[in-house]
Amino acid sequence: QTLSRNDFRIKNFPKAWFASVNGGFNLYYGDLDLQMLLSDRFVPALDIAVGKWINPYWGVRMQYAGLKGKGINDEPTDFTGDVPDYGQSYVEQFNYMNLRVDAFFSFLTLMNSFETDRNFEMLPFVGIGMARAWNGKASNMSPSFTMGLENRFRISNQLDVNFEFKGTIVGDKLEGVVKEVGSPGEGVLTTTLGFTYKFVGNGSSRPRHSSKVRR
Repeated sequence: QTLSRNDFRIKNFPKAWFASVNGGFNLYYGDLDLQMLLSDRFVPALDIAVGKWINPYWGVRMQYAGLKGKGINDEPTDFTGDVPDYGQSYVEQFNYMNLRVDAFFSFLTLMNSFETDRNFEMLPFVGIGMARAWNGKASNMSPSFTMGLENRFRISNQLDVNFEFKGTIVGDKLEGVVKEVGSPGEGVLTTTLGFTYKFVGNGSSRPRHSSKVRR
């Protein structure tokens, strides 16, 4: 059977919602963080998302990404203690979140065709949002830009296992200190693993027999 793009929208649009939960690690990149051992900089990460396929080629989602951030500074800030605790530097630790909207794309469908029984998906995505870093003393916010790749492995009509890697650019002020020299922005690298649940009602969000979308 061959489906047109319009047929897909009509038959599957109400059933194309999904939700995902991932856990993993954040790695914050501030002005001086490269002076800290890599093994000392990993902190927990949590991703929670709700999204919708628009057609077989792309979709949108809203994602909360964050949990913790960690780095160092050469002076005390609202996110550090009052005395050096990492050589002559100060360890920064803060709560972190990035709430944003992503557009994602099915790489395999764009390169080939839509297959309803595909067991693996590669979903590159880009997103914009607002990031926040805070603790009991301070709260800073910055616009954010994110790019990444999500790989999904189909377990059933309703459940996928997903592995996601993304990089986020935020403003220099997010951790509370703006240096006169160095990069005007900072970054967060995130790697997570989790599950995607597809809200498919009484059947799959895609027909169970093999079909293709006519371009």
